[in-house]
Amino acid sequence: MTLEKLFEMLRTDQDIWIERIGSQNQPPKQIYYSNSFLNDIAEIFECRGLEQARLFALSKLHDRDRGAARGILKVLDYIADCPAARDDAPVGRTIIKTLPSFKPAKNK
Repeated sequence: MTLEKLFEMLRTDQDIWIERIGSQNQPPKQIYYSNSFLNDIAEIFECRGLEQARLFALSKLHDRDRGAARGILKVLDYIADCPAARDDAPVGRTIIKTLPSFKPAKNK
């Protein structure tokens, strides 16, 4: 996957931006990515690699950050499929830290 395709996937994959909770009666909820969460993931990705970043995200699945953890796992899957982001740690780190800039604008 190219960087352009990765950016497109980050903009269009609703599982990165919307958390579907419980039953069908509950409305979907926007996922909030805190700066500290993204900084932690980005730092781990750059210093220790993709698999360690995944392990950290997996450890957050039962925290209050569970929506962000599910979303970031999806992002890490996309990064794994993009050699330009996966193999160049500063590029992958920048993508993770700037994830909110990929969020699609709300339709009016």
